[in-house]
Amino acid sequence: MPELALELASYAGLAAALVDGALDGRRLVRALATDVASAEDLLAIAADFEVVVPLRRDTAPWLLAQAAPSPRLVVRQPNYDRVSANHRHDVDLRAFCAALAPGVPVENVPACILGRAPRPEPTTADAAMLRPDGRLEIFRFARRFVADHFYAQALRCRGCREAATCRGLHVNAIRAHGFAAMTPLS
Repeated sequence: MPELALELASYAGLAAALVDGALDGRRLVRALATDVASAEDLLAIAADFEVVVPLRRDTAPWLLAQAAPSPRLVVRQPNYDRVSANHRHDVDLRAFCAALAPGVPVENVPACILGRAPRPEPTTADAAMLRPDGRLEIFRFARRFVADHFYAQALRCRGCREAATCRGLHVNAIRAHGFAAMTPLS
């Protein structure tokens, strides 16, 4: 059965539309929450899909308050196309990761900051990059490319045991906060 990951502005009606965990013949495997309320609504749906919550100042307190986090919960550090958004939304990654329950999967945070290996993000095709006729819309593609592929490591990361597999931090996170959070693992 084909798999489906959703990133929607609203998930109203999703629970009623799911049939045995599938939507229109595709097994739902992930849904990206937009905020705490949508995360709670998605976790309340009796189905076996992951609920990915963006790590931001408004979601961090809720994430840390989960005494017994759902096994479906995933935390993801978002990338932003403007440094001002990093300043507005980012939390102290090192402090947050130290306080997070150890079993919660985390995506898009280097191992040196997370304190353990991050979970690799699944490869997905973003339908938002397509025009209504199915052809690629170049400006949406470029925006997605910048969000997904503009990463850097500090020069000192060359000696890190994770250097070959770690992509570092998104360039706008580095522009906003510097390289200091990245400390090579021996």
